[in-house]
Amino acid sequence: MPKPATAQDTAKGCLIFFVVIFAFFGWLLSGESPVPTETPAEMAARRAEEAAKKAEERLYAQNCLSPWDGSHRAFESMVTATLNDPDSYEHVETLTWPRRADGRNEIVITFRAKNGFGGTITAKATGTINADNCSDARLDDVIQ
Repeated sequence: MPKPATAQDTAKGCLIFFVVIFAFFGWLLSGESPVPTETPAEMAARRAEEAAKKAEERLYAQNCLSPWDGSHRAFESMVTATLNDPDSYEHVETLTWPRRADGRNEIVITFRAKNGFGGTITAKATGTINADNCSDARLDDVIQ
């Protein structure tokens, strides 16, 4: 003989029911269609646009930069190795130029760090990177 439902069992059942209902209506109102709304021509145009954007990113070596702060990790580690207080390094900005004939991109990093007297300065480091493998970085100069 089944035991009668308690108030706690009823509350659990109602909670599960309302969660399912809210999830269904949330999906329904989100406007997401299970059927793609793009035509094949629109899909091809979107893919061509994405390919052109990726090609431009590779031209300027943007594929080698961090998506979080725009820094180049290998180049940054070379710069911090030249500092009096490497722990004080703070990235400000990274600029890159289009690929040169030799396949390398020029890069300039602006950063803040403490100098030998303990004061914080803003400086720039210049060098080149290879956008094909992203790890081949060369530090040319640190300008303070």
